[in-house]
Amino acid sequence: LDAAGTLARAVRRGRGTPVVVVLTDGRANVARSGAPGRAEAGADALHAAGLLRGAGIRTLLIDTASRPQDAARRLADAMGARYLPLPHADAAAMSTAIRSAR
Repeated sequence: LDAAGTLARAVRRGRGTPVVVVLTDGRANVARSGAPGRAEAGADALHAAGLLRGAGIRTLLIDTASRPQDAARRLADAMGARYLPLPHADAAAMSTAIRSAR
């Protein structure tokens, strides 16, 4: 998420319109420090998501789990992202969601 934010800000500086599309189940497992552990990793992910939202970067989160996950929904909310669970997202739905995020 940090790298996506850095890239999106660079695109914006170049007068582009960035859209970050995140494919995840929302269950972070490695913290920024590189240490394992879901609690710290989850907090880091939510912090990074908040930075994306604060920067006004458009985002879409596609939940890759076989069943929609609360962790992915919370991450999408923190980013201000549209949330799209993969079981309901075929290629056409994903394409439409990405186009509408632009």
